[in-house]
This record gives sequence, C-alpha cells and structure tokens, in this order.
Amino acid sequence: VPHGERVAFAGRGPPDGATARVRLTLRHVEDPDERAVVMVDLGRAGVFRVPLWTGSAAAGTPATGSSPPKVQIRKRQSTLRVPAVVTVELRNRVAVVTITPGVPSLSDDDSSGGSPEDLRTIQGELRVGLLSVALLTEGGDPATTSAAAGAAGASGASAPPGSAAGVGRRRRREAFTVSLAGLCVDVNQSARRRDVDFQIRDVQVDLQNPTRDVVLKNTTRPFLQTHSQRDDVRTLDVHLKQMQLTFGELEVSVTGALLEQARLLRRSLAP
Repeated sequence: VPHGERVAFAGRGPPDGATARVRLTLRHVEDPDERAVVMVDLGRAGVFRVPLWTGSAAAGTPATGSSPPKVQIRKRQSTLRVPAVVTVELRNRVAVVTITPGVPSLSDDDSSGGSPEDLRTIQGELRVGLLSVALLTEGGDPATTSAAAGAAGASGASAPPGSAAGVGRRRRREAFTVSLAGLCVDVNQSARRRDVDFQIRDVQVDLQNPTRDVVLKNTTRPFLQTHSQRDDVRTLDVHLKQMQLTFGELEVSVTGALLEQARLLRRSLAP
C-alpha cells in the first residue's frame, strides 16, 4: 500500500475460536532493505510500536546513515531504522489499521511494559451474605375493601375519605419479599482481557399479603452462575468472546392470592 493511501480488505474471517490477525510488512520508502514484520490482532483496539533494528557494533554495525548488513540479519529480524506506530481502531465491527511514523506516548503504547500495564490491571471481589428487597403495593386487604365498598354501595353513597374503603385504597402493604443469599462478583482485568464471574447461591420469593407463602425457591445450588470474557477493554464496541449462564432448579407456587398481589404490584409500578 503506497504511503498516504487507503485500501479495504474483506474476507470470511478465521474459524470459530480463532483470532483474526493480519501480517504487515513495513518498508522504508528510500531504502527497501529496511523492513519490519508486525502481526496485528484485529479484534482488539490498541497502539503498537514497530520493532526497530537492534544490531550491535561488535556484530559489524554500519556507520550512521548506511544500510544494515544483509547477510548477518535474519529474515524475520527487523532492519527498520525509522520508528513507526501501528494503531488499531474498531468502528462498527470493522478494524481500521493506521501506520504512522513516530514514537507512541508511554500511556498509549500497548507493546511496552511497566506502569501502564499495571494501571490497566484490575482485580476485584464483592461478596454479600444476604440481600432482601421488599416490594410494596397500594391497597388494602381485598376482602376488607370489597366489604366496605359493598356497604357504601348499599347505602347509596360514596365512601368518604376517612372510611375503611378510602383508607384501604391508599394503604401500603408489603406484598413480596425477595431474598438473595451468597452473592459473589469476581472481576479480573488486564490490558487485553476482562473476566467477570457472578453467582447467586440461593433465591427465595415470599408472599406476605394477604397470607404468607413461599412462591419461588431454588432446590439446587447455585441458583445462578455466569461467566463472561471480553477481549477488548479499551473500546466502546463491546465484544464478548464468551458468555455462560447456568441456572439451578426452581420450585414455583402459583395461587389466586399471588396473582392478585402481582396485579396490584403492576398497577403500583405503573407511571
């Protein structure tokens, strides 16, 4: 590809499980003998430094400005003397590779080691023994509300604000209690990869009103276990290489009281 021009390449891509890579051969415009070979991963955004010629004076290094010896340099060894940078960007699932002369900054260079690599490394763990959430509904006991409304209808008058029917419509009750036990989140992130493990050991949903009942509970552990692996952690174009979801066995109890409380809950959550 001549300097300053753009060329588009397309293909079927690598097989499942393989990583898409491209092999670039960089040559100096004025001296074709100066060249370097770079393997670029197309599934990850980053900035990479092109390797330069690392000859030594003892091995017969030529003077400054002359070409490196052709016989003493191996075929795969870089003979390039001009620093260059390869930048990979992901735009709508398309890899854009740009080659520019110069030296990358320390914060953007993916091929250098040291502190930038440590700054992008994250290891975290979060554990919660028990978490309970109460779901409230507006409305009284259906039997009490119906009886009060029937009495008001028989007298031919609407229920006053302080009556049992008026209070019942505005009363808040705890309809369900959702309990989660054994929550655990593990995050391991490096410069090129992020692994997240999430687990819920036990789950239980209790009906609190008008009668107490267990409407959902897991019978095998864990209730939920997930694992996700993301290759590129530096771009907004999220690419999950692997995602696993594992559910345990559940027992569910469906009754008329459950359906009535679910209806009230849906009405209470409606804007």
